[in-house]
Amino acid sequence: MLGKLIKYEWKHTYKAGLVLFSALAMVTLIGCLTFQAPMWKMDSPFQDGFSVFLLNMISVASLLLYIFLLVGALWSVLIYLTVRFYRTMYSKEGYLLHTLPVTKNQILVSKILVGSIWIFLVYLGVFFSLIIFGFTLVSALSGESVFSLMNGFMKGLSELLAQLSGMRISMDHGVVARVVFYLVDLILAAPAGLIMLFGAVSMGQLFSRHRVLMAFLSYMGIALVRWLFSTALQGVFYLGSETLGSAEWLFAYFDTGLIISLIKQIVLAVLCYLACYFINSRKLNLE
Repeated sequence: MLGKLIKYEWKHTYKAGLVLFSALAMVTLIGCLTFQAPMWKMDSPFQDGFSVFLLNMISVASLLLYIFLLVGALWSVLIYLTVRFYRTMYSKEGYLLHTLPVTKNQILVSKILVGSIWIFLVYLGVFFSLIIFGFTLVSALSGESVFSLMNGFMKGLSELLAQLSGMRISMDHGVVARVVFYLVDLILAAPAGLIMLFGAVSMGQLFSRHRVLMAFLSYMGIALVRWLFSTALQGVFYLGSETLGSAEWLFAYFDTGLIISLIKQIVLAVLCYLACYFINSRKLNLE
């Protein structure tokens, strides 16, 4: 049944995902058109006049709009998934879902898994948008075409990978551990953040009135606990450090920050998931 729930969740979210990616493509186009103004072209013969000034102002406005919409794309996917979770779990739509012959774990896992995939996809789309934006900027400043820049970049990257593949690189175990911790922390960021949002929504529905407000306050409480948890662990590190300000201390601070971030995400995600499960199992209060 878990597979059917995942298929059902994906079927009812892919349209919103397509709309979001279409909007992201339009945002990227706006960002690329930003650099067509004379102010970005050093060899442009037209640098004076009101029309040029107007084009430059439109370019600056387009650049600001690109940044605003790009940040909006990151937040919109989180808002959409949170609202959908509330509607399908705790509103009138939840009556059908909670009568299905499935466990609460299967329902929660399907929503977390599909939501995390969408967050990864949106983040990947934003990453490629920034890459295209960067190539367009370099193209406007250098006068070379975007395709020639991309071609040169891919050739340089392939040559670098070929050189690295032919070499035996002995890496320190500490470096490997840092890379592993960073990758694990990066991978867990999306599902952990989503579980915290779902946990806050679940806590908010415990109240009979002002559920949205209480969900927001619950999330603020979770954020406060997360900050206090990080601050306490960092304080312990500071007090126990004997090489404060040295190069060894900087490396230790970086390593400790990675470990704290990983522990923080795991602990809070587990607690919020348990809260979601308990509330759906024992304290379910549909509208």
